Amino acid sequence: MAKKETIEVFEFDETSKNAWWTLVIGGLISVVFGFVAMIWPGITVGVLALLLAVFLGVYGVLDIVRSLKKFKDSFLSGFLTLVLGLLEVGVSVFLLSNVGSGLAIATLALLVAISFIVRGVIGMVLAFDSASSTGTRWLNGGVGALAIIAGLVIVWYPVSGTLAWIWVVGLFAIIGGAFEIALGFMAKDALEKVNK
Repeated sequence: MAKKETIEVFEFDETSKNAWWTLVIGGLISVVFGFVAMIWPGITVGVLALLLAVFLGVYGVLDIVRSLKKFKDSFLSGFLTLVLGLLEVGVSVFLLSNVGSGLAIATLALLVAISFIVRGVIGMVLAFDSASSTGTRWLNGGVGALAIIAGLVIVWYPVSGTLAWIWVVGLFAIIGGAFEIALGFMAKDALEKVNK
Protein backbone atom coordinates (compact mmCIF):
# COMPACT_ATOMS: atom_id res chain seq x y z
CA MET A 1 0.00 0.00 0.00
CA ALA A 2 1.39 3.41 -0.98
CA LYS A 3 2.14 5.91 1.75
CA LYS A 4 -0.09 9.00 1.61
CA GLU A 5 1.59 12.36 1.59
CA THR A 6 0.00 15.24 3.40
CA ILE A 7 0.05 18.65 1.82
CA GLU A 8 0.13 21.70 4.05
CA VAL A 9 -2.59 24.13 3.02
CA PHE A 10 -0.89 26.92 4.95
CA GLU A 11 2.87 27.19 4.87
CA PHE A 12 4.52 29.77 7.09
CA ASP A 13 7.89 31.42 6.67
CA GLU A 14 10.22 31.64 9.67
CA THR A 15 9.18 35.23 10.41
CA SER A 16 5.49 34.32 10.60
CA LYS A 17 6.20 31.27 12.73
CA ASN A 18 8.27 33.22 15.23
CA ALA A 19 5.85 36.17 15.32
CA TRP A 20 2.74 34.03 15.80
CA TRP A 21 2.01 35.77 19.09
CA THR A 22 1.67 39.18 17.38
CA LEU A 23 -1.10 37.71 15.22
CA VAL A 24 -2.91 36.28 18.25
CA ILE A 25 -2.60 39.46 20.35
CA GLY A 26 -3.67 41.67 17.45
CA GLY A 27 -6.56 39.34 16.68
CA LEU A 28 -7.77 39.29 20.30
CA ILE A 29 -7.64 43.08 20.54
CA SER A 30 -9.45 43.35 17.23
CA VAL A 31 -12.24 40.97 18.29
CA VAL A 32 -12.73 42.75 21.64
CA PHE A 33 -12.82 46.14 19.91
CA GLY A 34 -15.28 44.80 17.33
CA PHE A 35 -17.66 43.50 19.97
CA VAL A 36 -17.49 46.77 21.91
CA ALA A 37 -18.31 48.75 18.75
CA MET A 38 -21.19 46.39 17.87
CA ILE A 39 -22.86 46.20 21.30
CA TRP A 40 -22.37 49.88 22.14
CA PRO A 41 -23.87 51.58 19.06
CA GLY A 42 -24.82 54.80 20.83
CA ILE A 43 -21.17 55.44 21.55
CA THR A 44 -20.10 59.09 21.62
CA VAL A 45 -17.59 60.39 19.13
CA GLY A 46 -15.04 61.03 21.89
CA VAL A 47 -15.27 57.50 23.27
CA LEU A 48 -15.17 56.06 19.76
CA ALA A 49 -12.08 58.15 18.95
CA LEU A 50 -10.42 56.92 22.15
CA LEU A 51 -11.22 53.27 21.39
CA LEU A 52 -10.03 53.64 17.80
CA ALA A 53 -6.86 55.37 18.96
CA VAL A 54 -6.01 52.51 21.31
CA PHE A 55 -6.95 49.92 18.66
CA LEU A 56 -4.86 51.58 15.93
CA GLY A 57 -1.98 52.32 18.31
CA VAL A 58 -1.64 48.71 19.44
CA TYR A 59 -2.02 47.47 15.88
CA GLY A 60 0.59 49.98 14.72
CA VAL A 61 3.12 48.84 17.32
CA LEU A 62 2.46 45.18 16.44
CA ASP A 63 2.91 46.00 12.73
CA ILE A 64 6.21 47.75 13.49
CA VAL A 65 7.40 44.66 15.41
CA ARG A 66 6.29 42.43 12.51
CA SER A 67 8.06 44.68 10.01
CA LEU A 68 11.39 44.34 11.78
CA LYS A 69 11.10 40.57 11.52
CA LYS A 70 9.83 40.70 7.91
CA PHE A 71 12.87 42.63 6.66
CA LYS A 72 14.82 39.36 7.01
CA ASP A 73 12.64 37.67 4.38
CA SER A 74 11.57 40.48 2.07
CA PHE A 75 12.45 44.17 1.92
CA LEU A 76 9.10 45.03 0.29
CA SER A 77 7.11 43.17 2.92
CA GLY A 78 9.11 44.70 5.78
CA PHE A 79 8.95 48.21 4.34
CA LEU A 80 5.20 48.20 3.63
CA THR A 81 4.41 46.73 7.05
CA LEU A 82 6.61 49.40 8.66
CA VAL A 83 4.81 52.16 6.71
CA LEU A 84 1.45 50.74 7.79
CA GLY A 85 2.55 50.55 11.44
CA LEU A 86 3.83 54.13 11.40
CA LEU A 87 0.60 55.35 9.76
CA GLU A 88 -1.50 53.58 12.39
CA VAL A 89 0.59 54.97 15.24
CA GLY A 90 0.36 58.45 13.68
CA VAL A 91 -3.44 58.28 13.38
CA SER A 92 -3.59 56.94 16.94
CA VAL A 93 -1.52 59.84 18.29
CA PHE A 94 -3.67 62.35 16.36
CA LEU A 95 -6.88 60.83 17.72
CA LEU A 96 -5.54 60.74 21.28
CA SER A 97 -4.43 64.36 21.09
CA ASN A 98 -7.86 65.47 19.81
CA VAL A 99 -10.23 63.34 21.91
CA GLY A 100 -11.45 66.24 24.05
CA SER A 101 -11.41 68.85 21.29
CA GLY A 102 -14.74 67.98 19.68
CA LEU A 103 -13.26 65.92 16.87
CA ALA A 104 -15.84 65.99 14.09
CA ILE A 105 -17.42 62.69 13.10
CA ALA A 106 -16.53 63.31 9.44
CA THR A 107 -12.84 63.75 10.36
CA LEU A 108 -12.92 60.60 12.44
CA ALA A 109 -14.63 58.69 9.64
CA LEU A 110 -12.10 59.93 7.08
CA LEU A 111 -9.13 58.93 9.25
CA VAL A 112 -10.57 55.49 9.84
CA ALA A 113 -11.41 55.03 6.15
CA ILE A 114 -7.93 56.10 5.02
CA SER A 115 -6.31 53.82 7.58
CA PHE A 116 -8.45 50.86 6.48
CA ILE A 117 -7.93 51.46 2.75
CA VAL A 118 -4.15 51.83 3.15
CA ARG A 119 -4.08 48.66 5.30
CA GLY A 120 -6.10 46.88 2.62
CA VAL A 121 -3.95 48.00 -0.31
CA ILE A 122 -0.75 47.09 1.53
CA GLY A 123 -2.29 43.75 2.51
CA MET A 124 -3.18 42.99 -1.10
CA VAL A 125 0.31 43.95 -2.32
CA LEU A 126 1.87 41.72 0.35
CA ALA A 127 -0.48 38.88 -0.59
CA PHE A 128 1.17 38.77 -3.99
CA ASP A 129 4.71 39.27 -2.70
CA SER A 130 6.70 36.27 -3.92
CA ALA A 131 8.56 36.02 -0.60
CA SER A 132 5.33 35.53 1.36
CA SER A 133 4.34 32.06 2.51
CA THR A 134 0.90 30.61 1.79
CA GLY A 135 -0.42 31.34 5.29
CA THR A 136 0.80 34.91 5.17
CA ARG A 137 -0.74 35.40 1.72
CA TRP A 138 -4.13 34.22 2.94
CA LEU A 139 -3.95 36.53 5.94
CA ASN A 140 -2.83 39.56 3.94
CA GLY A 141 -5.26 38.94 1.08
CA GLY A 142 -8.30 38.20 3.24
CA VAL A 143 -7.80 40.99 5.74
CA GLY A 144 -6.71 43.35 2.95
CA ALA A 145 -9.90 42.79 0.97
CA LEU A 146 -12.04 43.23 4.08
CA ALA A 147 -10.19 46.44 4.99
CA ILE A 148 -10.68 47.96 1.53
CA ILE A 149 -14.40 47.14 1.58
CA ALA A 150 -14.80 48.55 5.10
CA GLY A 151 -12.85 51.70 4.18
CA LEU A 152 -14.94 52.31 1.05
CA VAL A 153 -18.22 51.85 2.96
CA ILE A 154 -17.04 54.44 5.49
CA VAL A 155 -16.04 56.88 2.70
CA TRP A 156 -19.46 56.52 1.04
CA TYR A 157 -21.40 57.07 4.28
CA PRO A 158 -19.17 59.12 6.60
CA VAL A 159 -21.73 61.11 8.58
CA SER A 160 -25.23 60.06 7.55
CA GLY A 161 -24.41 56.43 8.19
CA THR A 162 -22.49 56.88 11.43
CA LEU A 163 -24.14 53.89 13.08
CA ALA A 164 -23.69 51.84 9.90
CA TRP A 165 -19.96 52.52 9.61
CA ILE A 166 -19.42 51.88 13.31
CA TRP A 167 -21.00 48.47 12.69
CA VAL A 168 -18.84 47.97 9.59
CA VAL A 169 -15.73 48.77 11.63
CA GLY A 170 -16.90 46.41 14.38
CA LEU A 171 -17.71 43.61 11.96
CA PHE A 172 -14.38 44.07 10.16
CA ALA A 173 -12.56 43.94 13.49
CA ILE A 174 -14.34 40.74 14.56
CA ILE A 175 -13.87 38.88 11.26
CA GLY A 176 -10.31 40.10 10.68
CA GLY A 177 -9.40 39.41 14.31
CA ALA A 178 -10.78 35.87 14.21
CA PHE A 179 -8.82 35.26 10.99
CA GLU A 180 -5.61 36.55 12.60
CA ILE A 181 -6.10 34.45 15.75
CA ALA A 182 -6.63 31.30 13.68
CA LEU A 183 -3.58 31.96 11.52
CA GLY A 184 -1.51 32.85 14.59
CA PHE A 185 -2.23 29.49 16.18
CA MET A 186 -1.61 27.73 12.87
CA ALA A 187 1.79 29.45 12.67
CA LYS A 188 2.50 28.38 16.27
CA ASP A 189 1.63 24.77 15.41
CA ALA A 190 3.92 24.95 12.37
CA LEU A 191 6.74 26.26 14.59
CA GLU A 192 6.19 23.46 17.12
CA LYS A 193 6.30 20.83 14.34
CA VAL A 194 9.63 22.22 13.14
CA ASN A 195 11.06 22.27 16.67
CA LYS A 196 10.15 18.62 17.37
